Amino acid sequence: MPIYSSAPRDDGVRAIQNIYRRFEKISDGAEGGVSGFNGSIRPKSLAQILRALCVKGNELVDFGAGSGRVLFSALSEGAARAYGYELPVNTGMKLVFDAVVRTSATQYVEWIGQDILGLSELNGSPSCAFSFWVGFPLPVQEHILQLCAETESVQTIAVFKDSKWPDYVCGMC
Repeated sequence: MPIYSSAPRDDGVRAIQNIYRRFEKISDGAEGGVSGFNGSIRPKSLAQILRALCVKGNELVDFGAGSGRVLFSALSEGAARAYGYELPVNTGMKLVFDAVVRTSATQYVEWIGQDILGLSELNGSPSCAFSFWVGFPLPVQEHILQLCAETESVQTIAVFKDSKWPDYVCGMC
């Protein structure tokens, strides 16, 4: 049984809740569960965010992908492909991601071990971008916005800032 499905919108939250449970079970809670190491987004909110990003039929990129819960959730909302960047030193996250991939048998999701500051361009042709900035240094946050601005295919972006992000910049978000 795949971890994702093209569920109707009212079942989308349930599908994402199942994804969260699958990740918690596979990692035995080691990948942070719903609360995450630096916080996280609850399944209902994530479903609404992914719909607002218009992921259905499109590619999504996640900056700071962690173990990949957002990636699989995007597939459950109909994304054609989802991939995320995560620091290569976060091998525990990669192990959880690989275990979930093995149980879901999907080829439409990818975890890329690369420092975001080292990116000069994005893989694929993402039209949707997502990033949970809590814990990200300000230069990384700025670089994510720059990458998205320079990538013609990116049409929508959702970022979640922490209190370190200056208010004057958020008027541009």
